[in-house]
Amino acid sequence: MKEFFRFMSGGAGRWLRGIIGFALLAWGYNYAGGVNITLIIAGLIPLTTAIFDFYLLAPLFGYPVGGRAIREKLGPRGEPGEA
Repeated sequence: MKEFFRFMSGGAGRWLRGIIGFALLAWGYNYAGGVNITLIIAGLIPLTTAIFDFYLLAPLFGYPVGGRAIREKLGPRGEPGEA
């Protein structure tokens, strides 16, 4: 789980959340039956978390909300003694 939060709080995880959020936003806007507000709202959540560098699921697992705070708590990748 530690590696997952390290990834999601890093640059690649932020990009992934931003792309997924933008894709949901675009899908909701171009929905076949017209604009789907549910998909637009669902897309705004990961997009804003990527833009403002916070992760909403982190407190459920004992990590802080802010991306910088998560990175500081987990430390750099490949710490001595880490398996």
